[in-house]
Formats: sequence, C-alpha cells, structure tokens
Amino acid sequence: MRTDKGVIHSAESVVCSVTPSFHALGLKMGLAERLAARSIALRVALAADVAANGGAAVLTCGRDDPEHGDMLAAAAAAHLPTISVSSSWISGRLRLSEYLPSGRQGEDCRLWRLVSAFGSTLGVDAVGALIASLPLTGDPVETATLTTFGNVVVNELPLSWLPAETRPSPVTSDEVEGAAEQLPVALISGPSITAFAALAAGVELIVVGENCFAGLSLTHDVSKPSDLPGAFASVSGSPRNRRDDARRALALEALLNALPNHADALAAALDEAVTALGRAPRRSVSIVINNYNYGSYLGDAIATSLNQTVSAREVIVVDDGSTDCSREMITATPGIVSVFKTNGGQASALNEGFKHATGDIVLFLDADDLLLPNLVEQIGKASLRGVSRLQFGLETVDQAGRPIGLYAPDGRDSEGWLCGVLAARGIFPFMPTSGNAFPRQILEAVLPIPEQDWRLCADLYLVIACATLGETADLDEVLGQYRVHDRNGYFRVLGAEPYLLPKLQVQRARAWRGILPKLAQFMPPPLAERFRLGLRRLLLQVTLESPDRSLTRIMRDVAGGVGDALTSRTMTFGDRLRRAIESSRLAIGGQAAGAHSIAALKPELIDLVYAAGPAKWPRLSPGERVAFATSPKARRIVGGGWSLGEISGLRPEAPEAFLAFRLPEIAANWRARFEFEISGDGPVRGIEVRLNGVAIGDFNLHRTGSMEFTLPQELLLRWTPIGSGPGAYAACVSMRVPPAQAERVCFRLLEISLVPAAPPVAPRIPVSHELLFSRKRSHAGWPPEFSRADGMLVNGWDWPDRHGVAMAGAHATLALSVHERAPYSLCLCLADDVGSPLVDVLQVVVNGVMMEIHEAPDGRSFSVMVSQDIAGISGRLKVELWLGADPGTGRWPFLRLASLRVDALTYGRGGTVLSPNIRHDAGPYADGPGRDARGLIPDGKVALLAPGNFRLGIPVPAGFGPARLALYLTMRAAHTEPVMAKLSVGGRTCLYWLGADNLITVDLPEGEACPVLEGRLEGDWPFTLGSVQLFRPASPAIQPDEGTSEAAASFFDAGTLSRFTVAPSDWYPVLDSALWFAVHRTALKLPPLPQDSQFLNVAVLTQLRPRQHLRLMCGDAYAETQIGGLETLRLPIVPSDAKRGPLLTIEVDAVVAAIAVGASSPGMLGGAICAVEVVRHAGRSRVAARHGRASGDKARRKLVDQEK
Repeated sequence: MRTDKGVIHSAESVVCSVTPSFHALGLKMGLAERLAARSIALRVALAADVAANGGAAVLTCGRDDPEHGDMLAAAAAAHLPTISVSSSWISGRLRLSEYLPSGRQGEDCRLWRLVSAFGSTLGVDAVGALIASLPLTGDPVETATLTTFGNVVVNELPLSWLPAETRPSPVTSDEVEGAAEQLPVALISGPSITAFAALAAGVELIVVGENCFAGLSLTHDVSKPSDLPGAFASVSGSPRNRRDDARRALALEALLNALPNHADALAAALDEAVTALGRAPRRSVSIVINNYNYGSYLGDAIATSLNQTVSAREVIVVDDGSTDCSREMITATPGIVSVFKTNGGQASALNEGFKHATGDIVLFLDADDLLLPNLVEQIGKASLRGVSRLQFGLETVDQAGRPIGLYAPDGRDSEGWLCGVLAARGIFPFMPTSGNAFPRQILEAVLPIPEQDWRLCADLYLVIACATLGETADLDEVLGQYRVHDRNGYFRVLGAEPYLLPKLQVQRARAWRGILPKLAQFMPPPLAERFRLGLRRLLLQVTLESPDRSLTRIMRDVAGGVGDALTSRTMTFGDRLRRAIESSRLAIGGQAAGAHSIAALKPELIDLVYAAGPAKWPRLSPGERVAFATSPKARRIVGGGWSLGEISGLRPEAPEAFLAFRLPEIAANWRARFEFEISGDGPVRGIEVRLNGVAIGDFNLHRTGSMEFTLPQELLLRWTPIGSGPGAYAACVSMRVPPAQAERVCFRLLEISLVPAAPPVAPRIPVSHELLFSRKRSHAGWPPEFSRADGMLVNGWDWPDRHGVAMAGAHATLALSVHERAPYSLCLCLADDVGSPLVDVLQVVVNGVMMEIHEAPDGRSFSVMVSQDIAGISGRLKVELWLGADPGTGRWPFLRLASLRVDALTYGRGGTVLSPNIRHDAGPYADGPGRDARGLIPDGKVALLAPGNFRLGIPVPAGFGPARLALYLTMRAAHTEPVMAKLSVGGRTCLYWLGADNLITVDLPEGEACPVLEGRLEGDWPFTLGSVQLFRPASPAIQPDEGTSEAAASFFDAGTLSRFTVAPSDWYPVLDSALWFAVHRTALKLPPLPQDSQFLNVAVLTQLRPRQHLRLMCGDAYAETQIGGLETLRLPIVPSDAKRGPLLTIEVDAVVAAIAVGASSPGMLGGAICAVEVVRHAGRSRVAARHGRASGDKARRKLVDQEK
C-alpha cells in the first residue's frame, strides 16, 4: 500500500523483474510512474536474481538488450513469462514480444495470443482497413537471389546458413519460366518488414530462430540446418499461409502491436500483457471465525476451515464471551489460534481476530457457516490488482447441514466499481460475512470497525468501506455454505420483510456516517467530494423518512450537505451552488435528485462517474453482446434514468438515461449497436445520443431494428485517474428521449465491436474498366505491388496466383465502389470451368439483396444487374458469393475468378451497348435508336429475320477485349432438312447448318467498337431471332503438369484428350470414343512428348451431310480432311514443340446444328477428335487400326440420340 497526497492507494501491486536496459528506458520515458498507477512495480534484476525475486513477469528490451538471452533462460527456469519491448518493423513504432516458459526458445507468442483473444471480434471491414494502413508496398528485399531446393523456389535464402551438401544451386535463365510456376518461399528470422511483407503477399515462410508468428500455423519452422529438407517438403505438400488467417494476424499486429513511441501507449500495452500472462503469486489466506454462543455449529466451521486442499496460513477462532460450550470446544481443538475476549459484539470480534492474522487475504467466517474444501486454493490465486473485496457464492443449508438451495443470487450482481451506485443509492446487494474475503492492505485501511455502533451486521460497514477503496471481484464459484436457522433472522431481509426495512435503513445510515470522515483518505479529492455529497443527500432522505426524526437531526444533515457543497475545491461555483440548493430543497419537501445531467457539467471522468449513478462500470470485450433482459452484466451497465424489465428490456424513464462501461485500451474507434423495439404507431423522433458528455448523433427510430453509432477514441477517457489496477477507457453513453415518446422505446441488446479509424476498403472501379485478379510473382524481388483487385478481396479467398483467385470455402466477399450512377452490371469471369450450371451451385448477394445470375452460354462468366436502390448513395458494394453442392451429382464446385468489370446497364430502347452476359431481347434491341440493323423486323420481344440478307451492328462495351456473340434462332416452320446460314464479321465468314432451335456463337473482332454482323439465310424458310447475348470467350484452361520424362505417353484416346482442351466450353463430353467440339476454331494443348517424336497421327470425324471440311495445324504444318467421315491426318512435329508440348489447332468450315441431324439440343457440331498417336519411327498407324468406319458411324449415331 502506498499513499499519495494523503490518499490511500489500496490496490495490490504486481512486481516485474526488469533488466538495467529496460530500467533506463523506463526512466527516460517516465514509464515507472505510469505503471505504478496501474499497480505494476518494477524491480531491477540480473538473470541470477530472477528466481529469488519471483514476481509476475520479466521485462527486457528485446534482442538489443545485452541481458535478453540470459533473462529469457532464467525466466523459463523460474516458470515466468518474458515480455520484451523493441523497435517495430513499422518505422517510429514500438512492438512487444512475449515468450512463455513452456514454449521453445525464440517463440514469440504475442501475435498468437492477440489473435486468440481478439481475432474473432475483428470484422472483415476492420481487417481490410488495417491491412491497407500497413507499409507493405514496394520491395523490402534489396537483393534477392533466385534459388531452388527440389521443386521449391526460395526468394531470400542465405546460402551461408546451409551446409554445403544441402546448399541449393541458382536457377539458370532457361529454368526461370518453369520456376515461376512454383510456390515462392522466403527464409526469414525475427519480426522484420521482410517477414510481414512476405506473409501479406501469400509467400510461404520458413522461419529460422525467433518466430513472431509462433502458434498461428502460418509458417514452417526450423531450428537447425538439418531441419530444412523437412521444411521444404512441408512447403510442397501443405502450404500454410492461409490468406484470411494471415490478414487477420497482420491486422491485429497493426492495431495492437504497432505502439506509438510514448509512455502512455507503452504502459497500456505492458499492463495488458502482464495482466494476461503474468504469474499470479500464491497468496496466503487467514480464516477468522467469530463466535458467540454457536457451540452447536462451531465444530463444523473449524473442521471445514482446517480441511482445505491448500492449507490456510492460520485458522483463528475468536470467542466473543460465549456462555455455552464454545470455550471448551475451542480449547480442545488442535491446529487453531484461540482468542478469548469479553462480549463486545461482532465488530469487536473481527477487530480482535485481524490483529492475529498474518495472511495476505483474510476471510471472516461466521461460526454457524461452513467452507467448501477448495476455498483457500481459489481465493489464494485470485488477482487482487485494483480489488478491495472478493466475493463468491454460498449454498444454503438447513440447521442439520443439508443443502436447500443457493443464497440469493442478486447478492453477486454487485461486481465491479461500486462507488457510483453507493453515491446514488447508498447501498448495493452483497454477500453476507462468510461470502467475502478481503486483501490485507484493505483491512489495514478500514479497520478497526467502530465497535459501539456495530455489535451486529459489521459486514455492512466492511463492504461499504471497501467499495470506496477499489473494485469488487466475483470469483464466479460457490465456495461456502450459509446455514439458515432460527437464530439468524437477518436472512429474512432477502425476502423483503417490511418490518425489517426501517431497521436496515438505520444501519445503512450509521455506516454512511462512519465512512464520511475517512473519504479524504480513501479517494482522490474530486471523487471524495462528490461521493460525500451523495452520501449527505442519502442521509438527509433517511432522516426525513424516519418515524423518530427530529428537527435537530434534520438541520444538522442539511448543514452538512450545504457546507460540503460550498467548501468544495474541485467543483465550479455553479456546481457548488446547485448542490447546496439541492440539499436545502430536500429539507423543505422537494424531490430527491436522481442521476445528474452532464450537459451542464464539465465532461471530465469524475463528473461522468457521478452522473452515471448506479452503473458499476463493467469491462466489456470486443464483440460482446449484452441482452438487457437476461444478461447479468445488464444490471451493471445500467445507470440512472432507466427502467430495467425482466422480460421486455430497457426503457427510459427520465429525460436523460445513462449507460456506463469500460473498454480495453485499444487505439481504435468502437461501434455500439442497440437493438430496439418501438410500440404504437409512427416513429420516435429526436433521440439524442451523447458519449462522455459530447453529442455524437441524433436518431429517428421506426418500429423495430438496430441503432448504430461510433464511439470515437478521442472522446474516450482513461480510467486510471479514478482507480488503480488494470487500465481501461471509460465510456458513459447517455440518451435523451422526448418525454412523450419514452414509454414507446424498448432497448433489448447492446453489442460492442472494434471499427477501424479509416473507412473500410472498397476500391473504386470505373465503368467499362476491367480488373484482373491474377498476380504474377516476380522472382527479382517480392512481394508484388498490391493492386485494386487485391483490395477488393475481403475474406473467403485464397491468395491470387497467375490464373486468378479461388474461393477458399463456401462463402467469400468482395468490396468495391462504383461512383457512376446505377444501374450497371457486374461481370465476373471465371478462370476454370465450374463443371455445373452456375445457377445450380452459386448464389450472389449484393448489399444484402439476392441477385439473379445471368450466365454466359459457356458457363465461364456471369453478370448481375445492380439498381440504384441496391447501390445506394455511396455506391459501395458488398458482393457475397455462396457456393453449394451440385444438386444432381452432389459434387462440390471449385470457383476461381479471373477478372471483374463494370458496365453501364443500357439495353432495349435507347440502349447504347450490349452488357456482358445479359440476354437482350432482339426486338427492342434491333429497334433501338441509332441501331445499324437491316433485315430485322421487330415483333414485340423478338425480331423476325427476312429471307435473304440481314445486317446487325454489335456495340461492344469499351475495353471489353475478346468478345463472342450468341444468337438464339428458331425456325418458324416445320422443316426436316438443315438450312444453311452464312455469317460474316470482321472479314471472316463462317457457315452454319441450322435446325428448328439453334444457339450459334460468333467471335467478334477485337478492338472494334461496333463490329457489323452480316448474314444470309439460304431459301425462304422463316427464322426468329429471340435474343442476343455478348460474353467473353473462355480463357485457356489450366493444364495439368504431365512431366517431361522419357516415359511420356505416346497414345491419347478421346477421354485423355479431354483433359488437354484449351477452352473446355468449346467441347462436348466424350461419347463413344469421340470428343466433339461445337465451334469453328478451337485447340488442344498436348503434354510434352518423347524427344524422338516425328509425327502425330490424328483420327478425326466430320459430318457427311451437310459436308464439313476440317483442318489441323501444328506450328507451320497442316493437314485437311478429304472424303469426310472418319479419317486419319498426319502432322510432322519439331523437337522443340515435342519438348514443350505441341499446340494442336482445329478449324472447320461449317458447324451443324445438332437438332438438324436428329438430336433435340440447340447445340452445334463442328467435328470430333477420336485419338492422337505419337509416331517415333515409320510404320503402320495404330490409330487407323483402332478406329474404323463402323466405330465412327456408331459415334455419330449416338451423338444424334444424346441431348446436351
């Protein structure tokens, strides 16, 4: 215990051993004084002294501290944590590292602990904003040598660290292209900017030595060179750098471990770390049993005190002049300290027992009560920082010791800081004598209890006095038993017996008068003066309500209140006068004041505490939800001005109502969200919300919903000036509800969460602009620069690679902003074929609204239309993707985005461009102003094609790149023969043979703003153009790595070839050994072939009626079909193509509607590839032998019968 200007600071201090370097840092920054205010004492020690000094933790200055290594070892041997302060990798900041005695040497577990404690409470918007604030752009590696180890690329590898036999070799220029496909790896040590930048870029980390990511499972850890092969194998087999987990860790590093270089911030961080990790000392416990004529129960009380899992320091039995058998029993019991005295009442017995107690914690036990066996163990390890009283639950037992229930649970509601409720109401629920334990320092301050006034109920004086010296901590356990019998009638007060209430009020007033003279010692002057005025007001109320009140007593209480108000040295003259008038008004019949408005007060913490009245200022954690009808914390948060219902919730009943709580000292803003319900008709308007006396918002509430507002960090006040112990921010939220509307408002829930100081990240995307999600890694230095596409990926994604970005699970979120006015469309292109119709496996939600998916014909892109109502005024879009299993196959899809673009949604009459993936009705589209459309007759939603020639201009969005147009054509007459159509665009002409129902696609020339499609239908058969759809042709498929060994395959059947399609959407599934394609031009990318390969024999299949001509190309060589049906074409190949894997391009002069050859599908047939044989020497072709005319006819007939 220490004193400062006459004020007793009763909180227990924890002791930390510090190195001389840390001590010097503390002197330089004034750190020791700030930690002392938080009940943390520093003691300089060397490594050899750590075990003897004990304490809670060891503090060093990190790797720059000469004693750091020795202190780490000494702390681990003494089972103490080590906390070090060092310069952060962020310039101008400090960071903490934490080393547990049970961890491996060099394992810094701070980031892991922060993620465990706060990770789930940090929203995705906060993570994005914090990541954006980190200095991770640019290239932190000055020189990077590209090296390989097996098939792993290592960017920053100190070769000198490796033994010669395992040292990797540099990559040659010929291998750079192949190396770029491998997973990049960085070898790092310690919390450098290289380590954090690599983690933020998706690089796999192999950590040598000190690991600031320990426990997060994000890195591959090695402690010696011989462990490297295993680490490299781990990188190849199971990458650990998961994007969401890595970003959350980085965000918490930025929020909680990039500390400003000043003493207050460092003291707050050390306070939090010592509280979380510091070893609590094992405190000794003294049990004082006070007895008066309870000989029939005393033996049980002594026995349960002696039979503890951890022995008490001493069990002291004070006999207060008993006249029964108590003295003989005490004398005959060994192992106790016996104290006999003449009868003087409970207070005198407690005073006398404390004189003989030597324990750190003292428990006063009534002789008729009992203790559970683990009581001493539990209260001996409880934290006492800032605590003036410990309380715990009691089980009630009958006279024979049989359990009959629990002591009234509201006795434990009073947990936390009780000065406010004591000043406002004079009392609070509390546990009886046997349900409390007191730190020795506290009892030294408040004892002796006035014995003349407290022959009974001395615990009332104790709990009221302790409330002025610190906080009450509840152990949340039942550790004792309260005996109910015919001689402890005060238990009936719990049932609110009316005849006992006046007596109870007199006892409380006696306690208030006993505390008044000591307030100046117990509290800082500002708080003591306001607390004294509150007690004076309560005393006057009790005097006025007492049946035996006298004018002398009334005048004395009035004079005390007026005198204290007018002589205050910490309040303004206006406040002093108002408080004096308040005391006078009570004496002449005025109403008692409740909670005070803080609008007219200076918004300092001391005034807020007084204004909040009965609030107990509990500590809330990020993400905590408090249900006002059911949560135990609800009663502790609620201050004056509220009516708290058991079922309904919280209702205002005064012009200004208060809620008060404490928040962790985190340098961030907070968000408070209230769920409410409005009764009656119409909204409730004009609700004003204030934080610590400053207005922060006005709200109009409708029937049901939630009300959210930000608690700015700059308006939060530090709790330290009020009480010692762990630091916190104080938040006093007051609401002013119009009196006529107050009964209609009911608040049901409060939720507290962290929000970033910066706005959430949502990169701006211009209209007609496309962003690629793919990221090419540069081996000349990493990480790559972050683009706007990186900023769009909120959560649920893997790290971007050269193909795009894949969903990591069933849900993922994008964030972007479009400043142009809606409506517009969002077009998302896929890097892979999902394998199922997107409408079956994908749901898209934009700003909380379920969207209709417009899928491209090839399934490789989709669009959603965003209206102005969905976009809102800000234009910020939260796009959520939800994946589900295919309902037909049960297969879970894999979705990888390649790009995103935004296009103005202008279609129909007055439209200017075709929006991607949106099926536009042909009638309004062809009839739009400025259209270059001939030979098209609008007919409602469709357009009729006149016989002969037609012409249609295709306005493509700016910057769209390669485009493909889908036309949905239907024959309006019954006709069994195919009808030839010739379409020309961009100088290229394609033939189509059409049936009754057709979907044909045309590749548009790249770079033209409005290419013109010209067509001609042979004959006089009428056709209807139902709709047109613009989409992006599928990008080349991601090829599997087949290897380059001499054992490479030399024969590929149709099933194998289906794996090598460049654009899978151009092809049908394999049917009877034939792989059919549906377009005029497509390709196969074969794997690397044997080095001595000379030719490719390719078995192809084309239609005989209508006749198709097919052409194969490989490099400069080509071959064409001659007779139709099944043919074998031979193509020479050069060694360089064989080594890389040849690209086989296929062209056909005409595609035929499948429906025209007997099927019912609207798809088109271009031809089929049946097999490819690699010829390594001259000889008869195996392809011709395997695929004869009969098999080709069979495949053609089977395809006719199959519907796509």
